[in-house]
Amino acid sequence: MGDHDVTMPISPLPHSDLHETRLDVCTEDEVVQLVHTFYAAARDDAMLGPIFAAEVKDWETHLATLVDFWSGLLRGTMRYHGKPLAQHARMDNLTPVCSAAG
Repeated sequence: MGDHDVTMPISPLPHSDLHETRLDVCTEDEVVQLVHTFYAAARDDAMLGPIFAAEVKDWETHLATLVDFWSGLLRGTMRYHGKPLAQHARMDNLTPVCSAAG
């Protein structure tokens, strides 16, 4: 080793312990129940329902994707590999809603 070689200790990657911690937040069955319940209500909503009806053609596949997305956020399962912001940005039916109170 030269005069300037320094051996640095190897530390764990940031957030490497979050996967185990997140598994305790909720069960996979609870994620499924949350997603299915929330999106059933959204589909019945007067404002959101028509948007979902126009955009989602295969609810079984869409719900499975949403479960993967939320499972990743809540439980750290990392099954979802999409780009949700890009997907939603392409939707013609979405426009920003500004509050009058602003």
